[in-house]
Formats: sequence, C-alpha cells, structure tokens
Amino acid sequence: MRRFSELIIDKRDIIIDRTIFAIVYSITIPSGMLLISGGNWKSTLLFILILFVVSIIFLLNTSEYYMTNFKLRDDRIAFDYRVTISDQFEHLEIDYNSIQKFKFYRKNRILNRFNRITINYNTKLGTSENFKLNVKDTLHLKNIIVELEKQCTIRV
Repeated sequence: MRRFSELIIDKRDIIIDRTIFAIVYSITIPSGMLLISGGNWKSTLLFILILFVVSIIFLLNTSEYYMTNFKLRDDRIAFDYRVTISDQFEHLEIDYNSIQKFKFYRKNRILNRFNRITINYNTKLGTSENFKLNVKDTLHLKNIIVELEKQCTIRV
C-alpha cells in the first residue's frame, strides 16, 4: 500500500489539467468564428490570445476537487482532497446509508487526465448534496467503485 505522501496530487498536474481546457476553448471558438465569418487572421490571433488569458484565469480560479486519499470504514467512506492550486487539504466523510446515487466518469476522452466521481448524499441536516471529485489513479477509482457498489447493494 502506498503512503499518503505518494498519493498527493502535484500542483503541476492540476495546472496542466486546467490549462488543457483553456487551450482548447481559446482555439476552438475563434477558429469557428473565423471559418464562418471569413475574418482576417491578425484579429483572430489577438482574440485567441485574449480568450486564452481570460479562460486560464477563470479555469484556475474555479474550484475542482482532486482526491489525495480515501479510507474505507465500517459505514463510511472518507475522502481527503485538495481544492485547485491551494495548499489546504479538506476532509469529508460520507455515510453509506446517506448515499442516494453515484456516477463515475472514466478518462475515456483524449483530453481527460482525471476520472470523476459524483456522489449525491444526504447531510446530517437532511439536505441533499452533490460531491464531485477528480481521481487520477485508476486503481483507486476501481476500489471506490467496488466499495460503493458493495455497500449500496447490501442496503437494498
């Protein structure tokens, strides 16, 4: 079993993950506009540069949760995660009995570097919450899938 320090997602991985989408957005939209309108390349290149700067700032500031570790307990699954580019680690424990549904998105597209888990669960106050988490290691994703499916089928 790996130590916790080996599971920590490097800030570089997060920056690369967010930058890839900024590059795609900043090239795709102006190129489509150029093809449709038949504009000139100089103004399009300037627009691409401006759109890249705006989208990179936006994407780096939007919060995404990147899993650093998880633990399986008797009736809970605990996640340690990092918020984008932040040094702070957060901790969340979800009771298996509070889980309403969950979805898994594997990195099947070319630009996806992270798997994603979405868990809909009820809080202690009875409100419904969605928790979205990016998971880099496919082995950890499989372990989480197996455990959640096992616990949720036991309940039924």
